[in-house]
Amino acid sequence: MNKNFKILNKSLSIFLISLIILFGLFNTNFLINATSTANADYIENSIVKTVNLDYGLKYTSVKGSSKFTTTGAYVDQVCNYIEVPTNDALLITTWSKFKNDSWKRASIVNIAKDFEAKHPGYRVLAITNGDFYDIKGEDDFPYSSMGALVCDSNFYKTTPTRRKGYKVVSFNNDGSVNPITGFDQSIVKVKKLPSLTIYDENDQIIKIVEINKVNEAPLENEIAVYYGTYINKLYDSSETDKNAKKTFVVTNPINWLPNGVNDFYGLGVIDSLGSRVLAAGEFAICSNNSEIESLLGKGVKIRVQYEWDGEASNVTNAINAGTQILVNGEAPSNVNTADGSRMNARHPRTAIGVKEDGTVVLMVNDGRQPETGRNGSYGNELAAMMKHYGCVNAFNLDGGGSSIMYYRDGDNFVLGNSFSDPPERTVSNCVVVAVKDPEIQVSFDRIGSKEIDITVNLLNDNKHEVEEIYARIGTKTQRIENGKATFTGLSPLTGYEIGFSFMNDKGIEYKLPYKYSFGTKAREYRFNDINISLTDNNYIFELDYSDKANATTLAEAIIYINGKNYQMSEGKLIVDKDEIGIIDEIKLEFNNQIYQGTETIILVNPHAPYLNTLNDALKSIETMLEDIFK
Repeated sequence: MNKNFKILNKSLSIFLISLIILFGLFNTNFLINATSTANADYIENSIVKTVNLDYGLKYTSVKGSSKFTTTGAYVDQVCNYIEVPTNDALLITTWSKFKNDSWKRASIVNIAKDFEAKHPGYRVLAITNGDFYDIKGEDDFPYSSMGALVCDSNFYKTTPTRRKGYKVVSFNNDGSVNPITGFDQSIVKVKKLPSLTIYDENDQIIKIVEINKVNEAPLENEIAVYYGTYINKLYDSSETDKNAKKTFVVTNPINWLPNGVNDFYGLGVIDSLGSRVLAAGEFAICSNNSEIESLLGKGVKIRVQYEWDGEASNVTNAINAGTQILVNGEAPSNVNTADGSRMNARHPRTAIGVKEDGTVVLMVNDGRQPETGRNGSYGNELAAMMKHYGCVNAFNLDGGGSSIMYYRDGDNFVLGNSFSDPPERTVSNCVVVAVKDPEIQVSFDRIGSKEIDITVNLLNDNKHEVEEIYARIGTKTQRIENGKATFTGLSPLTGYEIGFSFMNDKGIEYKLPYKYSFGTKAREYRFNDINISLTDNNYIFELDYSDKANATTLAEAIIYINGKNYQMSEGKLIVDKDEIGIIDEIKLEFNNQIYQGTETIILVNPHAPYLNTLNDALKSIETMLEDIFK
C-alpha cells in the first residue's frame, strides 16, 4: 500500500512539473509575440478577415488580446484596420456633410456619398469617423467639429480645439514616406484677416486677395466682408456699409459657416447688389476698390475664408486629432492622461498612424461589447496595437459610439467594424481616402456573333503613371495596342461585360471601376443579291442569302418597290409587271436577332445593276410597242 502511494505521488509530481514547464514555455511564447509600449501589451491571436481593395489598400480584421498594466490580466480585443500605401494619386482628407448654412450630423456612408457628389470624379475607397464634435448641439453654432477642418485648401473651420494635449494632423498627399504630419496646435496661427477668392465661369480661381476689414466700413481702395454670427444661439445680424461704392451679396450660399467672430467660411454666387441688413445665411463684400469691382457682379462665384499662417501656411488638408499615442515608435509615458482622462478607460477607439515606409493605417478598435470579445482599449493599449501593425507615429481620433469604419467593395460600402451603440451613430466629420481613376473612352467598333472590336482612349491619367491598359471579358484578357483590341471565341446571342485595368510604371496592376455591357449577335447571315427577272407579264424577285441559324426574317422580308410594300414568301415575290412599271427604287426590310432582342435592317437598292438592266429592257419594249402602233 505504502509502495503504491509512493509511486502515485511520484507520478503526480512528474505530471505537475511537466505542466509547469509547458505553461512556462507557453507563457514565454505568449510574451515573445506581444507588442509592448508604455506598460501595455498587445497580442494578435487570429486573422478574421482580409480584403484586398483597389489601389493596394487592404482591410484586415483580427482577434487579439491586450492589457494596460504590466501586472494586469489580458482582455479580448477585435481590431479592424485599413492600410493605405503612399501614392500621390490617392487623396487622404477630411469631410463633413454640410448644410448650406450649418454643420450637420450624418452617417459615415452618407458623408462618403456627399464627398463624391461635391468632388466629381472621385471615388471614396475607405472612410472612418474623424475629429471630436459637438455631439449634443450645445454650441452657439451647433454640431461643428471640435477643431480645425481643412479640405483641398478650403478652411471650413480654422480654429483648433485648444484642448490639452491635442494635435493637428495634416494630410500631405505627396506620395512620400511622410504622407501625414502631426503637429502641436500652438503652431497653428490664424491670419487676422480673411481672404477673398474669385472664380471664373469654369470654376477656376482668377484672383485671391486679402480682405481689409471685417464687418467694418472699407476705406479708399479697400474691401470689407460682412457676415452675422451666433451669440448664445441667437443670430446677431450685420448691416453692410451704405457708403461703399459697390456691395455684392450672396443670399443663397453653397456654404455659410460662421464658426466664430474670426472664424468664417462662405462660398456662393453673388445674386444681389446693394446695401442691406444681412439675414442668417447671407454674406457680402463691400468695395471701394475699382479693380475688385471690375471682377465682381451677379453670377460670379466667390469664397471668403480665414487661413493659416506661419509654419502651417502650406497645409491644404487637415483635421484636429486627439493626443499623439505613438512618437517615433513608442507611446509617451503619460499617454493615458495627456488629455485629461479620455484615454484612461476602456472605450472603442479610432486612430490614424503611419509606418516607416509611408503606409497610412486607419484603425477602429471595437469596444463596449465584452460578450463578443470587443472590450475597447486604454490609450497605451491602442498605442501598442498601432505599434504592432507597424506604425511609428499615430494619433487618437474621436471614439466611443462614433468609432465606425467602412470600405468600398465594388459599388458598395461595407461596414468594417462592430459599432458599440446601435443604431449607427451619425457624426459631424470623417477621414476620407479617395481616388480619381484614370479616365478612359470606350467604343464598340464592331460586334459580331463570336467577336468584338473595341477602341479605348486614355483621356486623363489623373496623376497615375499609366503604362498599359488591359480589357477583360471573363477569363480573356487583351492588351490595348494603339487604342485597339479584339476579342474572339465568344458565343452567339450571349451577354458579356468588359472590365478594364491599367499597369503603372512600377509594374503594379490596378482595376478600373468602369464596366461596359454588350451582347453578341446570332450566327451571322450572309446577304448576296436580289435576283430580279422579267417574264412577259411579271417581275420575279428572289433573295440570294445564307441564314443557317434562322437568325433573320429574310425569308418573309418586306420589300418596297417604288414606295409600295410587298411581303415576300420563302424569299420570293412575283408581281404583275403593269402594277410596277419602271423600277425607281427598291428597299428591303428585315429583322436580325441580337442579344435580348432584334434589330431592324433596311437595305436601299441592294443590287442596283439589276434595276438598270431591267429598266433598260422595259424601256426598249415600250419603245418597240410605240413604233408598232404609230
